[in-house]
Amino acid sequence: MPDMRKRDMLALAERVGVKVVTWSPGDGMTRYRFIDTRSEPYWDQTYFGTSHSLYTALGLREATIWLLGYAAGVQRKYKREPLIEEGTADA
Repeated sequence: MPDMRKRDMLALAERVGVKVVTWSPGDGMTRYRFIDTRSEPYWDQTYFGTSHSLYTALGLREATIWLLGYAAGVQRKYKREPLIEEGTADA
C-alpha cells in the first residue's frame, strides 16, 4: 500500500503535468479528479466543469495508486529521471 501524504501526491501530480481538483460531498470520501495540464485552458477546469479529465479516484489511497502508475508510464514514455525517490511509497 502506498504511504504518501496528500502534499506529496499533489507535488508528484505537478511534476507529471496533472492538475488535481477535489470534491468532498460529506460522506467521508474525498474525490480526486486528475486533469491533463496539456489541455487548454486547464487552469479553468473544475471538478464539475472539465472536459479533459484523466481519472477520478475515490479517496487518497486510490488517488495515490493511480498517480504512481501514471507517473511510471510518463517516466517510461519520455525516458525521464525517476519521478519518485526510492522508498517514497511502499508498493
